[in-house]
This record gives sequence, C-alpha cells and structure tokens, in this order.
Amino acid sequence: MVRRRLVAGLLAFAGGCSASGAAQTDSPDGSVGDAGDAGTDGALLGPDGDAALLFEVESPDAPATDSSDLTDSAEVADGCSTCPVTASGTACGVMVTILPFYARKTGGFQSGASTGTSSAISINFASVVQKVTVTVHDANAGNQMVAYFGKGVAATVVFDATPIGGASTKTISSSSITRVILQPAIGDFVWYDGLSFSVCK
Repeated sequence: MVRRRLVAGLLAFAGGCSASGAAQTDSPDGSVGDAGDAGTDGALLGPDGDAALLFEVESPDAPATDSSDLTDSAEVADGCSTCPVTASGTACGVMVTILPFYARKTGGFQSGASTGTSSAISINFASVVQKVTVTVHDANAGNQMVAYFGKGVAATVVFDATPIGGASTKTISSSSITRVILQPAIGDFVWYDGLSFSVCK
C-alpha cells in the first residue's frame, strides 16, 4: 500500500526573490539556485516565479513489525518448542547445566576424557521442561534416562542395546522436568549427542 499526499500552495514572490527578481531556492547540497526551473522538493514554479504547485508524492508505507515473526532458535511443532543443547549454557531462554561434561573432538559429549567406564551425567534445567531427547552410542543393555521434578522421579526410559558404532535415541516426557540423569550400564563406556529439550504449551 502507498500513501498519497497532494499538497498545493502559493510561494510568495516577495522575500523569495534575488536582487534580479528571480526566485531562489536552496539545493540539497547547500548551494543556491534559480527556482524558475524547478523546486528542490517537487515544487514547480510558474514562468512568473510567483506560484508553486507541489506535485503528488507517493511513498511506500514503512513495513510493519509483527512480533509473531520474531522467533527463537527453537523448532516449533505440535505446540512444543524444541531447543538443541550442545553444552552447558542458555538455550531458548532456559539455563542448562551438564555435569560431568567432556566434549568430544568429533562432536557429542561423554562423562570423562577416557574411554573407561562411564559415569552418570546430570542435566539440570533452570525452569520446567516437558521433553528431553538424547542419543546414546555404543550402549550395552541397561543404559537409562531418568527424569526428575525436584527430588521425585517423573519418568524413566531405557535405551536399546546397540553394537559398536550403533546408536539409540530416546525421548522422555513428563508435565514437569527439572533434571535428567543419563545413567550408563554397569561397566559400560558410552557417549551422547543429539541432546534437546522441549517446552510445551
């Protein structure tokens, strides 16, 4: 949509003329020129220099800002905003802490620097979430993910046993989750990636 503005007016000849009787106008660069040809703001002066008609001006409306277009990095589906997590920090406005945490050079994370027996990893959320998804690699039977609300257990899921190089992805869900424990099987070495959480309305 464009806004149209039509302005007409008369430019007084007295006071707008030079000593020679010609009307003067200021140009955009600050210089002074004859207005007998054309005004700098769309003014067209008559041959006698005593009248000015400002022609119709068309300008596009400024684009409206719709707050609904301002989205976070979350992927929204089925009323849930899903946010990826790669390390401790803030994701989609929620502070996430992962302990212990060791970043792998090839991506993902594990509980320590060695490939010895893994220990449990605690993932804490500063505010309530409804879903947590993670992928475990090289898992023996018995690997679990346990969700808590406060000190109480909210839900538990068991990962599938996988061969070396294999992976199992699980999602744990509850109306209120503030912490998740990634619990490896006894004597097992595992690592994780694909961690995300969802906040559902």
